Amino acid sequence: MKEKLSLLIAEDDHELRELLVAVAERALGDMFHTNVREAGDGNEAIEILKEGGTDLVVLDLVMPERTGLEVLKWRLTQPHLLEIPIIVLSGDSASLWETAEWEELSIFTFLVEKPATEIGLGQKLRVASNQILQKRLSA
Repeated sequence: MKEKLSLLIAEDDHELRELLVAVAERALGDMFHTNVREAGDGNEAIEILKEGGTDLVVLDLVMPERTGLEVLKWRLTQPHLLEIPIIVLSGDSASLWETAEWEELSIFTFLVEKPATEIGLGQKLRVASNQILQKRLSA
């Protein structure tokens, strides 16, 4: 029997978001019944996270309203969200690594450079979802 997994994909580019949903469904479909929720900006992502029930997040760093970095900073103020794995999408990971706060923000975070390949993103999704599954089994 497949486990249930609630995935949030936060990406402002609608076409890319649709592609990310398809990649996630292919990568996780054999292991999970996946419920995918979508956010087009950082504020929408935060509202969905506030509702609870999210197991895994794919988060673009450059979005309107609130950036992905601002979402990560907000997450630090929400202890119950700190264990949710987040896959960060960045077109400029080199400058991200130079950000002084990245180490603090990167708790349970994976980084995927844009343009993301299906293989690369799928691998990160499977690694993160396996962590979730292991945590559930050990609880």
